[in-house]
Amino acid sequence: MNLKQKMFIQFMIKNGAATTDQALSFCQDSVENFVELKLFIHEINREISKQNFKIGLTTCEVSNQDFVLWLNTKNDDVSKLQITYSTIELEYFHVLMQEILISEHRRITYATALNITSSLTSNFTRTNGQTVLKKWFAGQYFIKENSYVYLGSRLITEFTTYLKIQSPDQICKLCSELVFKGRICASCDSINHSYCLDKYLERQNNCPSCSEEWTEKDDGSLYTQNTVVTQESAESNDEDGDEEQGRPVRKNRSASQRK
Repeated sequence: MNLKQKMFIQFMIKNGAATTDQALSFCQDSVENFVELKLFIHEINREISKQNFKIGLTTCEVSNQDFVLWLNTKNDDVSKLQITYSTIELEYFHVLMQEILISEHRRITYATALNITSSLTSNFTRTNGQTVLKKWFAGQYFIKENSYVYLGSRLITEFTTYLKIQSPDQICKLCSELVFKGRICASCDSINHSYCLDKYLERQNNCPSCSEEWTEKDDGSLYTQNTVVTQESAESNDEDGDEEQGRPVRKNRSASQRK
């Protein structure tokens, strides 16, 4: 492995996630375009796979941005993060993930994400929650958009096996990968990635699942102006350290019940 490859590995370990533009900028002396970046990463992966690591390329289903991710492939459990995060932070991570998975639209409000801190087994303040959430947003474990929190592309990629067991119906018909925020068919309720469906609808106008003419169902992503103001106000209050109200979360659940 040459020096430039080692430097890129250090860059990815430090950041966890980077847009492809950021990766190309960092590697500008080594690669000139996306095709060369893929080859560069492939060569690195041949070496680091021996240590159960991988650099992956993916598209975020929330922002539609392309990302380069540093991935741990050793196992498919939250415990893989214990070197980086404390026990209580790992508990918070797991509860956040579960709350999003059981929610109707696979998302929770930012206010709810902070309220979850009061349901943990050890003392963990809302300020603690804000701090670690910022790290997880930056590392693509979770995504925050319009005052909602979604599963991030790094979490979905690292925990694919677990998530497919927990959410077997959340599979994009077009790419066979997990999808938690996509576009839903009004006829059969199947869900597909927006970026997969855009390419598909360029060629035909029927649902890839039921073959009916494609009509999109409102998944609840469109909400009123008042809702946006309410959520943004709650978030602003959180940053100022004030208390706010959000959807109540279940308390006193054992670790086994969360699995």
